[in-house]
Amino acid sequence: MIILGIDPGFAHLGWAILLHDSETRFVAVGTVVTEKTTHKREVRAASDNTRRLRELSCALAEIVETKLAAFSLADVLLAAEEASHPRHASSAIKVGAAWGVVVGFAATADLPIVEVAPKDLKRIVTGRAAATKGGVQAALESRYPDLAALWPLGPRGGTDLVEHACDAAAVAHCALASDLTRAMRRQEKK
Repeated sequence: MIILGIDPGFAHLGWAILLHDSETRFVAVGTVVTEKTTHKREVRAASDNTRRLRELSCALAEIVETKLAAFSLADVLLAAEEASHPRHASSAIKVGAAWGVVVGFAATADLPIVEVAPKDLKRIVTGRAAATKGGVQAALESRYPDLAALWPLGPRGGTDLVEHACDAAAVAHCALASDLTRAMRRQEKK
């Protein structure tokens, strides 16, 4: 069984692939980055947002084509962090649109979806609902020692992309305990 964990975001979409067979391990993690255009006078904001959403959709398809090519999609479960409720309306619209891209992608690829609430994610990974992002990362690295070597580096070697990939990894980890995952594992054994 393979769990594709997703942290849906408009500017940064985190992803992680968790392989669950004789042992459970992450095989790849990353962050898709969409950039605002620098030519705002030439491109309306709505058109730029559409371009960025298309980039997210294409990136998800590429992840499946390149990172999951060796697996049957029947063995893949998509786990995504539930949409949060940003304080600003424009942010909420963009996060909602990114969530829509993820759900649309899952429907097109015929992947079942498990949703994980942010507070549940922290509680399941660290044992504390009020855990920090650093605490979530440390707990994951403790449980999966090879994970630290997979974190994506940002521009100039920075770790700014790790946060989104870490959220996706946490979502994938949490999905292991879902009813849908257990049902898929029982089906595999038949």
